[in-house]
Amino acid sequence: MGKKKFDLDAFKQTLELAPLEEKDPKYIVLKPELQACLGLPGFPMGDIVEIYGDSDTGKSSLMLEAAASAQKQDIFPVCIIVEKKYREDRAIAMGFDPENAIVNLKCKTLEDVFEFCDSIIASVNKGKLPYDTMIFIDSIGSINCRAARIDKKDGTTELKNVHQQNAKVISEHLMVLSDKIGDTRYNTSNHYVGLVMLNHVYVEPPKFPGGMPTNRPRGGKKIKYVSSLQIETKKKKELSAIVNGNKVAFGIISQINVKKNHINSVKNSGDFVITKSHIFANEPGAIDDYKKENRDTWGEAIIIQEDPQGDE
Repeated sequence: MGKKKFDLDAFKQTLELAPLEEKDPKYIVLKPELQACLGLPGFPMGDIVEIYGDSDTGKSSLMLEAAASAQKQDIFPVCIIVEKKYREDRAIAMGFDPENAIVNLKCKTLEDVFEFCDSIIASVNKGKLPYDTMIFIDSIGSINCRAARIDKKDGTTELKNVHQQNAKVISEHLMVLSDKIGDTRYNTSNHYVGLVMLNHVYVEPPKFPGGMPTNRPRGGKKIKYVSSLQIETKKKKELSAIVNGNKVAFGIISQINVKKNHINSVKNSGDFVITKSHIFANEPGAIDDYKKENRDTWGEAIIIQEDPQGDE
């Protein structure tokens, strides 16, 4: 008696696997020079992106550039701002329309941030917010978990050293959110959700005498693990101009480095000029062109490029 041939298709049916079909990839399409640097059309929907770097290296500018581009492409931006440096006039100068977005300035803890993200994802999935949606957090490294602070009746705050607890809160919440965000890439979801997290760095001491210190993103390794795209920003020059005898700071030159890319594995880097209202590649003559385009502001100003002097 011959052995019965195994029927793989019949076996798969017994598993009752739900058919999942991945939707066409979607991005917040950015300027061509930023696309060339990223090796991608822009920031991917249905994925998590981390942008980390020291203070004043262009992280928030890159976020506002992406948020403004999203609005032009019918992708709805949700901005969770926990840093108090945010200025609405700066966002508007970058082309962002706060009236055509959700801007949350009220989150005080990591849990507040992640719970709000979860509510936005649920609203998209339930059809209450019927748009492809990108969530921006500025920044995850500037806020602690609830256990880090105790607000007392007299209005003062008791602080706790809870760096490990911060990492634990981030890890636990991202395990859930990364699954929910990834699920929006499939045909079971009517709309995409993506997440862009800005993050601070700390300086890790050299591992051996004479070695170089290393900038590490805050919050442990979980953010890196769940991110499909990880970007580092580094300030290379400060830009000032002499206007009517006064020295006026107007921008920086920042290097954007792709440190991780699980979408197409391309890892590029590029130098960009970042001003109050523009991001553009630092190509020969680019700053002179910017000066000419803004002649009403700068007139015959003399542009100065200086090495950065420490952190802000």
